[in-house]
Amino acid sequence: MFKKAGITYIKSKLDRSEIYLDFLPLVLTGTCLLIDNRKALAQFAALERRRTFPSGKDRIDHPSGAHDDLANAIAGAAVLASIDRDEA
Repeated sequence: MFKKAGITYIKSKLDRSEIYLDFLPLVLTGTCLLIDNRKALAQFAALERRRTFPSGKDRIDHPSGAHDDLANAIAGAAVLASIDRDEA
């Protein structure tokens, strides 16, 4: 469907958790401001940070049964806009 509409879809090198971890400093430093959207803010607020890997790497995800599609799209766009094109 993307191709039919002339849209190129490129899979991110970052997973959802990595996107959120890279997004956090953008918000905390004021580089990126969150939009005043109740659904998006609720999704961001519900995110949980966990240590699930033996390496100690943090994992950020939505609670079981919840959604984070809007938050992930916003965070992904902000992170993509903040990095060099070659890193994306």
